[in-house]
Amino acid sequence: MKASPSASPFARSRLDVLDKGFVEDAREVITCLANPEPLDERTKIRMRVMTRELQDNFAELAASGAYPDFLRAAAGPVRELSKAILDTEDLDSPESRDSAALGFLTVVQTLEADAEGAEVWQQDDAGELATWVLEHLQIKVERLAAWLRVGERTIQRWQEGGTPSDPDRLARLQALVRLSARLRFLYPPRGIVQFLERPVEAWGKRRAVDVLDDEERIAEAERLIASIRG
Repeated sequence: MKASPSASPFARSRLDVLDKGFVEDAREVITCLANPEPLDERTKIRMRVMTRELQDNFAELAASGAYPDFLRAAAGPVRELSKAILDTEDLDSPESRDSAALGFLTVVQTLEADAEGAEVWQQDDAGELATWVLEHLQIKVERLAAWLRVGERTIQRWQEGGTPSDPDRLARLQALVRLSARLRFLYPPRGIVQFLERPVEAWGKRRAVDVLDDEERIAEAERLIASIRG
């Protein structure tokens, strides 16, 4: 999904610039490249399409002027991947395969390193944050409202430009985005929801969505996510 030049800097999040499924797709391609079997044409086409979309999305983000630190960090990896894939005719040679694998891996590592310090959840626009959760977790307003202990109409008011009257509500929403952003590198939307709603014995069978106002529990959840990612 390409970033829109007319979208707000928040909508052109660093986590979205490479398309929602880029990290997962890149890891699959890296696995294929590590296999000694010749690459089939479908895989080669996939690699080229992914790289072109990466270039387009990166260019749009650069044109927006948003996130200059990320742009500086990612410029080299994006350029090297483009060179390895789009400037090479024989993607099946050992040298080309090594260059392609390294290119994809470097871009993925750049994204993941940025995600560790990403400040998406530090935004104070409740409407933008709520929309981010609804879109990236593919859930309905009813479910989000239940997680945040507010009414559905409250969510809608935030999306219309209203601000939370209670700062604790914004804090819970920010904590939810904080966990969800990290989980996106592990699971598809359904898997993220399952993680957030899974009862945790150590928390008295409370779920992550039940402890969004507990910084200690959120930090524990982040450590768990980091250990799963390895």
